[in-house]
Amino acid sequence: MLIEAVLAECIFVLESFYGHARNDIVRVLTALIQHPGIELAAAPSPGEALARYGSSGLHFVDCLLASTAAATATPIATFDRKLRAATGVTAWPWPAPAVLDDHA
Repeated sequence: MLIEAVLAECIFVLESFYGHARNDIVRVLTALIQHPGIELAAAPSPGEALARYGSSGLHFVDCLLASTAAATATPIATFDRKLRAATGVTAWPWPAPAVLDDHA
């Protein structure tokens, strides 16, 4: 499941940090969202995400993702240890590479 806020964050990071061209980002992310294993979903009410944001050290987009995952019982695939440990979040059962596991 992919929420709009995560897609927006991917676009921001790919463009601003990695310097990828807009047309490349569109091409790759369009292929991603059209993949049969990806489901686009709207985040639930932002109230729970705001509460998580106020009581945790997570970024707001991570709080939206955690709230959606908790509400839908959907595992999250992430390298972020704080997000994997968030209340109500189940991490996707795959081993994260040790180099990327330290991302906070």
